[in-house]
Amino acid sequence: MKVIVPLVGVLALMNIFPEQGADTKQKEFRTYQVAGTGWQTCGDWKNSSTDFKAGYVKGHVEANAQVAQVLSDIQEASKVKESFDPPPELKTRDYVEAIDKLCGDPYNTKIAVTNAVGFAVLTLSGGPAPDERVLGLLRCLGAAGTDRDRVRQCYNH
Repeated sequence: MKVIVPLVGVLALMNIFPEQGADTKQKEFRTYQVAGTGWQTCGDWKNSSTDFKAGYVKGHVEANAQVAQVLSDIQEASKVKESFDPPPELKTRDYVEAIDKLCGDPYNTKIAVTNAVGFAVLTLSGGPAPDERVLGLLRCLGAAGTDRDRVRQCYNH
């Protein structure tokens, strides 16, 4: 009997990256990761059509806009809202190119597209590109699938 394990780790890990630069006010960058199965992977993304990629990005942007709208009514959620509210000047092709770049690395084929999109948006918003530590976590989560013990191990490294 196949047991369906619920999505593990949705919003489980929040990375905060300080913006580099001489500005006296530091900007915080956040992104969230998912673990589990049922998410398209970078391997799937690479094999997808241009129309699918554009549609996926447009859906992602629309969903984030709705989340940002809901969060704008909650004063305590202002920092979280910022992570769902990327710069308006970004175009669909900017997202697609950034995701293509991250997913183009053969080591990243099991990374969930949701995670790739999060880090693409982070980078496009002026945040740092994912380093080897972050990529290692994303790769580990992709390989762990729905195995809760393996997911926990990913966060303990």
